Amino acid sequence: ESVSRIKNNNVRVENTVDIHEFMKMIHKENVLFAVIDYLYGLENVGNGLNAVDVRTIGRDVFLKLREEDKEIPVYILDGSRGHVYTEKEKNTLMKRGVGGFIESKYFKSQLEETYRNVCCQAVMETLTARHQILTYETRKEFDEKTSVGRYRMNFVLRENMRLQFCSLMKLTP
Repeated sequence: ESVSRIKNNNVRVENTVDIHEFMKMIHKENVLFAVIDYLYGLENVGNGLNAVDVRTIGRDVFLKLREEDKEIPVYILDGSRGHVYTEKEKNTLMKRGVGGFIESKYFKSQLEETYRNVCCQAVMETLTARHQILTYETRKEFDEKTSVGRYRMNFVLRENMRLQFCSLMKLTP
C-alpha cells in the first residue's frame, strides 16, 4: 500500500541486483535516495559477524555509490538475511555516509516515511537557499493510549516580507 502511495506521486520504485544496472540508474535518473541490502552476496551469516567489515556485493555497491555520488542519501536494509545491525555497526555505517536504516519487516511503511523525510529535507534546503525560511523544527510524537503516532514539521516562511507559519502533520495508526 505504501509503495502505491509513492507511485501516486509519480515516483518509481525500482530494484536490481546488478551493480552495473544500479549505477546506470543512479547516473541516468533523478534519484531521491537509495536503499541497499548491505549483506547481499553474503553466503553464511554467523553470530559473531561484524557486518560492516565483511566483503559483499551490497557493501561494494554502497562504497561505489559513496565514491561516485555523495549527495544521494543511502539507507541500509536492516534485518535482511536474518541479521539485525548492532548499535556499534549502525554508528560505523553512519560515519561512512549512511543516512539511516529501513527495517525489512516494515519495508513498505518505512520506505514511505523515508520518502517523506527526504522530500521535506529537500524543500527545507531549497527554501533556505532562497532565504525564505526563518526557522523550522521536526518532532515525532506517540500517544500510548490511542497507539497513534504523529510526525510534525513546523516552519516559519518569509515571503515578500510577510511571515507565514506552516505545520505539516502525518498520523499513523
